[in-house]
Amino acid sequence: MGRRVRRRPEAPPSLGAPRRPKATMPKKSLKRLILIMLVVSIIPLGVFLINRGVMPAVTTIADQRSVAIINDIINNSLISIIDQLSLESTDFFQMTQDGDGHLSSLSVDTMLLNMVASQLAVDISSKLSTSETIPIPVPLGLLTGIPIFASMGPNISINIIPTGQATVEYETSFISAGINQINFQAWLYVETEMRIVVPLQETSISVSRRVPLVNTVFAGVVPEGMLLTNFGLN
Repeated sequence: MGRRVRRRPEAPPSLGAPRRPKATMPKKSLKRLILIMLVVSIIPLGVFLINRGVMPAVTTIADQRSVAIINDIINNSLISIIDQLSLESTDFFQMTQDGDGHLSSLSVDTMLLNMVASQLAVDISSKLSTSETIPIPVPLGLLTGIPIFASMGPNISINIIPTGQATVEYETSFISAGINQINFQAWLYVETEMRIVVPLQETSISVSRRVPLVNTVFAGVVPEGMLLTNFGLN
């Protein structure tokens, strides 16, 4: 009899690794991602529109307020110096007369003018450096760019930071004001700079002002020849 050969059962064909289910994002996370993308895309557009349409008006308000602030500093500083030195307009010039009491010469006290100019520059610069940030309220309705809403809504603050150094120079002039008359003027020319910090930008403005000290007319003797000529013409 022949021998029986036992065969091992063949393994079933391999079907490969089991497939994993595809990962899906939860609906809440998807909505959150879309919202973040919208916010990120809207913010630059809003900044551009505000910077282009609103900031010029805001800067104009800040400029006007800055000019008022620096003029107030100049006035207070000059009044303080004049009071400390007990000055009058006649102290800035010296007048000499002849034997008949007529004006013969007029000279300017340049030393006094220099002293007042230097003290004024120091005083203004000191007040600028020690001044605190000045907030200016601006209606939120101004951000809409619509005139009817410009004064409505809560206020946002624009900060004005006084900074820089003031320069002060004096000037004089002698101008003919008529027949043998002279108009004498002396003034201080003040120039300073203020820095304005507003949302999204920073700018500086220069403020200059002419401060009069003396403005008077000196009359001399009218020549008789001129009088006779006028009578003859009449």
